[in-house]
Amino acid sequence: VSQLPASSSMDERARTITYSEAIQIRNARFIDDNGDNIISRNEICKVIFELVNQSNRTLFDVQPIVVETTGNRHLYISPGMHIERLEPGKGIRYTAMIKADNRLKAGSVKICISAVEGNNQTISQVSEFNIATRK
Repeated sequence: VSQLPASSSMDERARTITYSEAIQIRNARFIDDNGDNIISRNEICKVIFELVNQSNRTLFDVQPIVVETTGNRHLYISPGMHIERLEPGKGIRYTAMIKADNRLKAGSVKICISAVEGNNQTISQVSEFNIATRK
C-alpha cells in the first residue's frame, strides 16, 4: 500500500497566490456565431470582457485568463496575452476566441475567466459561463 505525501508542490504554490480587488472583470459575455448560446461542431465563439484597474497604483504584467475547466478536448481557446501596464482607473477589452472541432459531442462545458498580475501571485475574481454543446 503506497502512502500519499503529506503535501504537494501545489499546496505551497496555492499559499503564495492572493486575491486582488485591484483587477475587476466587467461586462463578460459569451457570443457564438449563430446566436443560439450553444457551442456546435466547427463553430467559432468569443468570450469578451473588460479588465479594469480599480486600484490607485499602476498594475504591471496583467494577463487575462480564459480556460475550459471540464476537460473537453474538442474546444480550442486562443492563446492569452500580457498587458504590460494598466494605469489606475483604466481598462482594456479582451476577446478570446473559442473554436469547436468536428468531434464535439452534446453536453456542457464551463468556461472560466479571470486575470493575474505580476508573476501570477495575485488573481482577480473568477467569472464562469456554463454553456451547452451539441453535435
